[in-house]
Amino acid sequence: MSADLLREAAAVLRELAADADDGRPWKSEGSFVDTDPECGFDAGTSRLSAYIATMHPGVGLALADWLELAATAEELVQTFDERPIPTTSAQLRVARGILGRDS
Repeated sequence: MSADLLREAAAVLRELAADADDGRPWKSEGSFVDTDPECGFDAGTSRLSAYIATMHPGVGLALADWLELAATAEELVQTFDERPIPTTSAQLRVARGILGRDS
């Protein structure tokens, strides 16, 4: 069931984001990613640094909420209706990417 996959990915993403969150967005300065006032790392390139900083834990938590909402919507449709499930391929691609699964 897709809802299970979506919820599993949401849980993994929430745990990873919670472990990395200091309550503020990350910043990119050249190839360096500033993750909190006393810590950061060199991502190797400024483009990779900018991408990593953009996908900070707050974005991860928002994606987890989106996946959880999709799982709930899927379950409600299956419970109350016989029409096709509204889960999009984008939601499933994100969930599989988080879980490291091809299909």
